Amino acid sequence: MKTLFKSGAAALFLCMASVAGAGGLPQGWTLSDGGTGGIAAAVADLPPSEGQQFAFIDNTGATDLSVTGVAGATTGSALLSSVFSVDTARTLSLDLNFLTNDGEDFPDFAVVQLIDATTMANVATLYTANTTCDVCRAVPAIGGPGDVSAGVSLNPGAAYFDGQFAGLLGGIPYGPGKWVSGTGGATGWVTTSYDLAPGSYQLAFFVGNVADPGLESALAIDNIRTDAGLIEGFEMAPPVPEPGAWSLLLGGLALLLGRRFVGRGPRAHRGVPA
Repeated sequence: MKTLFKSGAAALFLCMASVAGAGGLPQGWTLSDGGTGGIAAAVADLPPSEGQQFAFIDNTGATDLSVTGVAGATTGSALLSSVFSVDTARTLSLDLNFLTNDGEDFPDFAVVQLIDATTMANVATLYTANTTCDVCRAVPAIGGPGDVSAGVSLNPGAAYFDGQFAGLLGGIPYGPGKWVSGTGGATGWVTTSYDLAPGSYQLAFFVGNVADPGLESALAIDNIRTDAGLIEGFEMAPPVPEPGAWSLLLGGLALLLGRRFVGRGPRAHRGVPA
């Protein structure tokens, strides 16, 4: 099993800011400077996995994700959860759903990391996804950014884009096709689980472009929990964020490592000229 980042190598800095995304974010959650995302309710082909709301980020953001070490990464969005703690061994689970309009030649990616909140070291890679080929498996990723860590369980163990229209999510439609050819839309909810030792943790979510910034992909996030109960379900009224920027040091991290566009043509984000 590959791990996307390894502790003890070059430091990775991401400037994070508390910002109001689509509907805001929970208290203590931070979205990267230039990142795009927020809280949404059910849309076509994308109901919450629990409750009435879920969080999301997408790759239309301007955050420089080349620092993640994912080969060819350009821009996108990063999201950091608030700190949560467990005082005894627990199983962490969360639900994730990857959506895309992009395709094989210019793949997008998603990564979810479990971070030690005290040392900011990576504990485990909980989820990876990319747009791969026209009909290939999307989760876990084939090729970059690599596989999940040992000890991580995915249910289902593999996920594919469903070829259905999904959205609007953050004003963007997804699927049913993807760039050039193949199946786009959403993968459906995948539950990732990992056994935690006692300690304090955060979750880091990344969605980015590879090679160019064209076409959209997004990651929906819901039902973060342990076997002791819910950590975050995104059901609160959206808070007004505090002003100012945060600096996040993911200490000592480095890489180990349609509806739209069914034919060839200019690549561009929705509403942005090619």
